[in-house]
Amino acid sequence: MAAKILDSYSLLSYLEGTQQAQDIIKLIKAARDNERDLLISSVSWGEVLLLIAKELGLEKVAVAENMLETLPIAIVPADQTLARQAAIYAATKQLPYTTCFAVALAKLRKAELVTGDKKIKQMAGEIRIRWLQ
Repeated sequence: MAAKILDSYSLLSYLEGTQQAQDIIKLIKAARDNERDLLISSVSWGEVLLLIAKELGLEKVAVAENMLETLPIAIVPADQTLARQAAIYAATKQLPYTTCFAVALAKLRKAELVTGDKKIKQMAGEIRIRWLQ
């Protein structure tokens, strides 16, 4: 099975317990059962922590990070190739640079990006997208 890429939108949906969190819970269970890889770029991971810090305070970052580390989500470091592809997308697609790391990771890994971020809709012809319901 192909890998699934989470972006900050999808991981925050899970953490906030939104209606869309059920889709993420299914993917987490599949990853735990070794059915597929579940990945997130280190930049998307950092963006989640940044948003938690801004909204809830720095003390909640450690709590969230400890909880997230128990999940079967592999954090992919932002290497030169990933950063280059993200920069190209940011320059040509008018997407936020941090968002472009998730898109670039999906492209480079030939994986499906899991998101509800409507800004990414324009990338549907270039990467596979699984829309959160």
